Amino acid sequence: MRRYRHTSSPTEMLKDLGWASLQVRRRTARLAMPYKIQHSIISTEGLKDKLQHHGGEGPMASSWYSR
Repeated sequence: MRRYRHTSSPTEMLKDLGWASLQVRRRTARLAMPYKIQHSIISTEGLKDKLQHHGGEGPMASSWYSR
């Protein structure tokens, strides 16, 4: 597939290749992350250093958020 013209459609090229849209690929990656963490497929070593604990009361008590 060597289409380098300005009239070439990236969407059509993705369809020709059988690739999912960027939106679908991002959603799949986002949903796969908790599974990979739960099953120790990826390392979370050092993750707490990059997150800050949010203390307090209410629904957000004891949650973590990125600094």
